[in-house]
Amino acid sequence: MHAVASPSPSADPSCSHEPRAAFPPLRDGFDERLATAPTITAGATEPDELAVIVLILGHCAAVTPGQTITTNYVIATLRDGKVIDSTWSRKSTVDVAVGLGQLGRTIQVIAGLDRGLVGVKVGSRVQLDIPPNMTYDREANPHAPAGALRVIVDVLDAR
Repeated sequence: MHAVASPSPSADPSCSHEPRAAFPPLRDGFDERLATAPTITAGATEPDELAVIVLILGHCAAVTPGQTITTNYVIATLRDGKVIDSTWSRKSTVDVAVGLGQLGRTIQVIAGLDRGLVGVKVGSRVQLDIPPNMTYDREANPHAPAGALRVIVDVLDAR
């Protein structure tokens, strides 16, 4: 897992600029690779615990528990890399509150996202390999995919 950084804004001036209107809504100074949809692949083994792999390191403040973040993401089944959801295909970002479980509140996303995105710096792209016990509740949603997930998330804003 990764450490949670201070919630204070970064000294980097690009972190305070408004994002551009085009999709995806990147701020000046963000890595231009965030303008391109990531490629997602199958994993070799199913993880026993949540793995957070930084693919592009942002330079703005880290996400803290309870913040709402603006994301782009691709979700795939880990065993075969089959994409099951993507904001890129809709050309629309999604805002979600994360870290609610750490605050003792009801989480709004799967547990792997709720935990895995806290501590990620805004402007980053991360890969989350999420074990089955931190994905969808198959009793509540029997049509959800079974097994581990691989999710690549771009954290574009946090507030």
